[in-house]
Amino acid sequence: MKTITVISGWQRGGNLLEWDGKQFNQLRRAPENNWHDDGDGSFSQEIQDSFKGAVVRYRAISTVTYHREPELIGFTPEELAGPSPVSGWAKAPSPYLHASDSWYLGTFCDYLNALARGASIHTIEQAISSGTKHSSGNGKVLFHLGLEAGDQAADAWVVLDKDGHILNGDSGVADCTPYPIETADGWKFSSQAEDREREQAEGEQRLRAAVEAGQSANWAEVHQHLRSSYKAGCNPLPTLRRKYSGTWMYHAAGKASGWNSVDGEVRFSQNPFEGMDWTAAWAGWQVSYIPATK
Repeated sequence: MKTITVISGWQRGGNLLEWDGKQFNQLRRAPENNWHDDGDGSFSQEIQDSFKGAVVRYRAISTVTYHREPELIGFTPEELAGPSPVSGWAKAPSPYLHASDSWYLGTFCDYLNALARGASIHTIEQAISSGTKHSSGNGKVLFHLGLEAGDQAADAWVVLDKDGHILNGDSGVADCTPYPIETADGWKFSSQAEDREREQAEGEQRLRAAVEAGQSANWAEVHQHLRSSYKAGCNPLPTLRRKYSGTWMYHAAGKASGWNSVDGEVRFSQNPFEGMDWTAAWAGWQVSYIPATK
């Protein structure tokens, strides 16, 4: 004999389920006890050693999402390690799912956990028939799994070939929520976080190239003119604008706008530096020169 206890409380409760060989059937339920007049639905239940089923306890993650944690009872390790009777995915709200393979139904244990949580199941066949077909006609399919993670943005996607083999996919929450990008032969994924990191890396690369150009011997005379003029309190840019067609711009120390750079720009610094020591470089002025396009 074994005793199962489920406590009801503020945004928490649970169910005791029995397995009939095909599905779970509810034996007892402990509903939420959020207000004084809800009543306490907590219970303890003795079960036989031969019992097969699950106890599913849940608790709120936010006002819109509950995390359900199933405990399978009476199944042997060999049964649980067997293959899932359904090939596909289980979608159930949880903030702990960060990759699409986290809810892929590979084993019988995965399948039972999905049913116990009350998850909706997407089969491989459904994905192929209802997913977005690639415009090239190569048979690849983009399928929207979907994901819920409380009040945060969240999503999940998977790409399959025409035979139902998983090629790639992505999932995430908040600013790591993925979105698909169709390529010549399939899909790739990005997110706000990845876009931001890529733009920052590209911007730093352009700025490094501009600073290195400004430190070359070809611009030594201009650099010396800038340093001498600013030291004397003169504005050197009108002279340089007459001599070199293009755009000359002064950037005061520490101004965020000075970090923006473009391809082909030449950047001059009050404090020339080695090894791209950005802190030292931005202790003084910066001057950028963008040559005129021909």
